Amino acid sequence: MSEMLEITLDETTAWVQPNVTMGTLVKVTMDKGLIPAVVARSRNTTVMEAFASETCSSSSFQFATFDCAVLSLKLQRDGQEIMVQLHDSDAMDQRFDFDQIKLLNIALVPAGKHVETTYWPVDAFTDVRTRMTPKNSQSSTFDRSAVDDSVDFVDGIMFHEKLGVVVTGRITDAGHPVCSRFDHSNKFVQHAKSIVSELEPPFDTHVETVPLIDYLFRYDIHPEAQDERPSSSVQDMVLPSECVNDVVGSHWWCTSTLPLSLARVEPHSSFGRRRLHARPTLSDVGWHVRAVECEQQKKP
Repeated sequence: MSEMLEITLDETTAWVQPNVTMGTLVKVTMDKGLIPAVVARSRNTTVMEAFASETCSSSSFQFATFDCAVLSLKLQRDGQEIMVQLHDSDAMDQRFDFDQIKLLNIALVPAGKHVETTYWPVDAFTDVRTRMTPKNSQSSTFDRSAVDDSVDFVDGIMFHEKLGVVVTGRITDAGHPVCSRFDHSNKFVQHAKSIVSELEPPFDTHVETVPLIDYLFRYDIHPEAQDERPSSSVQDMVLPSECVNDVVGSHWWCTSTLPLSLARVEPHSSFGRRRLHARPTLSDVGWHVRAVECEQQKKP
């Protein structure tokens, strides 16, 4: 059985073997009142698979992609154990193969039992971007952003050109009644669409409480459902801000399409600097865009 080697509570980190799954990692760390700073969307995704891709599926926007939560690595190279500090600028240019990685040191953050989830209806992709841009000290009382310092998670879904939702989440231990659980009989995307269809933008909202583990894996679906996506749909990519409007707009020209999930990615990911043949690190805010499983919408 895959096992996690060590959780260091005073440093809030965990040394993890590459083949540990997200489901195992989240379960073990939650028992200590912690979770990984970024969690891949599927329970079956391994730590190595998440590290080797630009995943930010828990939408922990303040922590960027999963690789940013990996602080250091232990490598086995030429019979020697080597420690690589990934956030050390002198070590960032080191090249390594994934099969040399034996342990990953992952940053953890405090966990609660639930997520207080707020659904904000939108009727255009531009409104998604506005709602998901964090407030700052210059923000006015009329600012339409849904993101302030109390928000732990945020992502958006566009169901079609004129119907979408921004979902914010706040981790809480408060004893609110659980309103929703997400599983294969109550899928998050369909649940969100049913809620937002009854709301009127820009002022209506809907608030409910969700178990934390359900929220983290709200996009987790069967592999066969992923295989059913049309080849013309957006699969999974991180785009610079100047490209995302065109990609989202072109998505709706498909004769058969799926909703798009969108997450804001801050520009501090070191992904591109650490990997051979990888895209350069984003110099500005990027957007994680992917088609998500839901009932397909047929266009006339």
